[in-house]
Amino acid sequence: MGLREVARKAQRINVKQLVLLVAKSNSGLIADNVREQLSKGIAGDERVVGIYASLRYANLKAGISQAPFGVVDLRLSGNLYANINTKFSGNQVTTDSNVDYSKYQIGRYGDRIYENTPENKEKVRDKNSRDSVRAYSKALGL
Repeated sequence: MGLREVARKAQRINVKQLVLLVAKSNSGLIADNVREQLSKGIAGDERVVGIYASLRYANLKAGISQAPFGVVDLRLSGNLYANINTKFSGNQVTTDSNVDYSKYQIGRYGDRIYENTPENKEKVRDKNSRDSVRAYSKALGL
């Protein structure tokens, strides 16, 4: 394939759309990162989600939680974790849980509970970049 043919193909590729499709295909990685962080009691700002007010409840959770003793992991039934999803609106990416009480968790512990930590954001950016280059190369027929 000659350079002119590659140039013609490149003009027909909507790069923004291609990158958005790649990002959407990696949305599961974002949600998985949030689940993993929460299981350890870590919010997107790398702080603990919260501390249990009740020592009795902290003792109960100690046997079933991956988070350090007394640190909130927002897991009891598993519904909140199972319903974590990532949404795209323009250039905005948001992660939330579809459970009814998610808004109360955000109100109590802050909206950073559903954000990726800086390290996880970097992992997502790297994966999106690599996958975008692959998709662009494939669209060019290279």
